[in-house]
Amino acid sequence: MIHFIASFMIRFLDSFYASFWIHLDELFYIVLRRSNSKTDKMDVLHTGLFMENTWVILWIFKQ
Repeated sequence: MIHFIASFMIRFLDSFYASFWIHLDELFYIVLRRSNSKTDKMDVLHTGLFMENTWVILWIFKQ
């Protein structure tokens, strides 16, 4: 079951991966540049790391 879900998610993410991450990087950059709050900056960085790690974990499960 996990393999099926991971396989589906990988196929879905592969189709949007490049454009999705380019726009996400731009969004993170804007938020990091405009934000004066250290907490906000850390939240943005943690969100980005979580999303990237999720993609990697799904890719590993697919293998």
